Amino acid sequence: MPPPKIDCDVLCVGIFEDGDTAAWIEGRARKLIEDSVAGTGEGKLTTVHGDQHHLILVGLGKRDELDAEKARKASASALDEAKKIGAETLCWAVPEGVSQAETAAGLVEGTVLASYEFDKYKSQNSEDDEKNKVERLIVTSDEDVADVVAATLTVAESQNVARELQSLPSNVLTPSYLANHASGLADEIDGLTVEVLDGAAIEKKKMGGIISVSRGSDQEPRLIVMRYEGKGASDELLG
Repeated sequence: MPPPKIDCDVLCVGIFEDGDTAAWIEGRARKLIEDSVAGTGEGKLTTVHGDQHHLILVGLGKRDELDAEKARKASASALDEAKKIGAETLCWAVPEGVSQAETAAGLVEGTVLASYEFDKYKSQNSEDDEKNKVERLIVTSDEDVADVVAATLTVAESQNVARELQSLPSNVLTPSYLANHASGLADEIDGLTVEVLDGAAIEKKKMGGIISVSRGSDQEPRLIVMRYEGKGASDELLG
């Protein structure tokens, strides 16, 4: 489906310094590009408001210098702009003439990581908090990048989970809390098994370092052992 036909609130499209822009861009957006009003340098954003959806023209600099890191930075900036508009669904059109898989991965990773906010203890009464959240990301490309997008999404969302855990205060993220979280993953992921040793088991195995450190807390220690034996796992990795 051509990008203009995608059902979304905001459509993001990259523009380059070489001036060779997607042929489907038309109307006011095309004029802004042709008149050099829309910035093509890295980090430049130009928003064009429309009836069907809003269009964000994202400057990407030189086409032959675009890599995954620059795509990540560009998508993070575009997300901030989309949130100001109040978008719930954001679509990125992967630019032509660049590595579709690498660029798509960068755009997804940048968007998902930039969307993270530790708000667990923040008041949820603000209407702006609910409004300024992008709930859905669509990636459109001339090539099939579905597998790359899915894999990148999994990695980025997992990074955000790790950031959430890291941000929790120590009176919440206790050893038992983390152990329960790990055990829950085993129920969700095929091939993953989790073994949790409590204080007594740790002491029985004479793990003195863990025992010594845990004596500074009223929380019992836990040793979490996670083993993945699903698709792609090897005996060499598993030991």
